[in-house]
Amino acid sequence: MLSKLEAKIGNKDDFEQIVVYAPKRNMKVRLGKNPFYTEPILLSAAMNYNREVNEDKILWPLEATRGLLHFSGELTHVYIDVKEGFTNDEVKEKIAAYLGPNFTVKTNFEKNELIFQTSKSERVVVIIIMIFIFILASFNLIASLTMLYIEKKDNIKSLESFGLSKEGVFQIFFFEGLLISGVGIVAGLIVGYLICLLQLQFSLLVIPGPNIPFPINISLSDFFLVFFSVSILSVLFSYFPTKILLRQRNF
Repeated sequence: MLSKLEAKIGNKDDFEQIVVYAPKRNMKVRLGKNPFYTEPILLSAAMNYNREVNEDKILWPLEATRGLLHFSGELTHVYIDVKEGFTNDEVKEKIAAYLGPNFTVKTNFEKNELIFQTSKSERVVVIIIMIFIFILASFNLIASLTMLYIEKKDNIKSLESFGLSKEGVFQIFFFEGLLISGVGIVAGLIVGYLICLLQLQFSLLVIPGPNIPFPINISLSDFFLVFFSVSILSVLFSYFPTKILLRQRNF
């Protein structure tokens, strides 16, 4: 097996070699006898699925595995890759009906339900953290509007003498707050998506261990979700502080 693998992949010095042990079946353990079958194999790559799989799973040709374990046609699991145009549930139902009740058929989601649920909740958690950070940053917006209001008190009195109404003063500071937050939203989205594009193109961030690029998926729905959520918050944090500031004035 090792010689065949060397012939296919080239110089074995470029790959790490490990020895796989498999217990001998139906063998009585005696002193001086090796109770294991052994086979040296070469590692060509590392995978990163989850901690459980990473720690105790390897991908190895089926025939080589049967040769090491001395099995002929026995299998414990069969994994099926579903082609485009078919759903996992449809394929599961057809396979379960064909095999009968003596076999257990599960989709990838059902087999790793906790992992998929955690992955789905991770997106919600990230959005909540993002909104929380924006709320904290909005205090800077409130402070900016307050300082602007204090600095422009004399100008407001001059404009009032020319007939500027209370509603007009409110619109000035309200749209000023929208302008400040709008520039931050647009700049943040541009910089954020630019970083994502750089990661997809040049793999700037690498996961330690397997040394694979950190996966990123750019979604248009996420873009609009972020844009509308922070836009609504910017309107609220521009409207209410301005109302409170002007309410304290006597027109």
